[in-house]
Amino acid sequence: MTAPQRDKRVYDIGASDGSGTRVVAVSADSTLLDLHLALLATFDWRGDYGTEERGAYRIEFPQKAQVYTEGRGSRTRLRRLLTVGEHFISTADYPHLVLDGEVLREYEVPSRRHHPKVLDAGGDEYEAKVATWRAQEAVQRELRDAPRRDPFPPEHRNGMFAAIVAGPMLMPSAWLPHVLQTSQYATLGDAQRELARVMEEYNAVAQQLHEAPDAYIEQTRRRLSADESGAALEAWVRGYIYGMALAGEEWRKHFGDEELRKLFTPIGAVMEIYSAPEKRAWLRDAKLRESLGHGCPIAAVQIWRFWRRRLG
Repeated sequence: MTAPQRDKRVYDIGASDGSGTRVVAVSADSTLLDLHLALLATFDWRGDYGTEERGAYRIEFPQKAQVYTEGRGSRTRLRRLLTVGEHFISTADYPHLVLDGEVLREYEVPSRRHHPKVLDAGGDEYEAKVATWRAQEAVQRELRDAPRRDPFPPEHRNGMFAAIVAGPMLMPSAWLPHVLQTSQYATLGDAQRELARVMEEYNAVAQQLHEAPDAYIEQTRRRLSADESGAALEAWVRGYIYGMALAGEEWRKHFGDEELRKLFTPIGAVMEIYSAPEKRAWLRDAKLRESLGHGCPIAAVQIWRFWRRRLG
């Protein structure tokens, strides 16, 4: 009796976070959740990842008008979803990552045991690097009760609010759940106090961008430049990108505008630095941190003015 044939197909999938493209090779037998975890590892994410977060991602296939979110389809095999040339958009509430993806090619491998590998993008062939599937390892660890750092530190919220205020109109109902969902409230009063605190932060950013942009630039510069680790600057930029993603379609429509792309330069520079592990130490350089810490809030104000002209 002939043994059944096993699927040995592999997909090379390119994904971009706006600062550059990386490629991950994933078996066709992998699931949609496996793809999500492989993408996190490809972009060097580290952290706890349990049952709650497994459902906190969204993968959209615009060409097929298919959306997988809140854990739905997480066990779907990639061979049922992917074809060469397929585009998708991957977003996550935790951790905060927005990726544009494309299936670059598919091919057969000698062994069915094919783990995701990070590849060099460029040319007709891709050179495999060391696989770093940290996210998968994190799933296997039982860390649900371990203390978790706040995924929305103040600098992250500040950057997020700057993007929300600047761009297309978003009602609080569209973004509040993204900020409040990680909090645990013992009483209704606790929830109301947290809501009031978040709205106060949002209104302060909105008021400064509208009425006192120079004050916003100076206060934000001090916040981002003072942290010698560079973590505050990284958090602010991650927050800004996250805020953009909440109205991603509208932002993408205007990103063909050369003026907007130029305004985005300092934010994009920080994205490029934190996306490459070998470059992250650069943010500990005081002069570079001061320059980018000044340039990012200036960019936020100028982008706000760009949108005001476009939106009237």
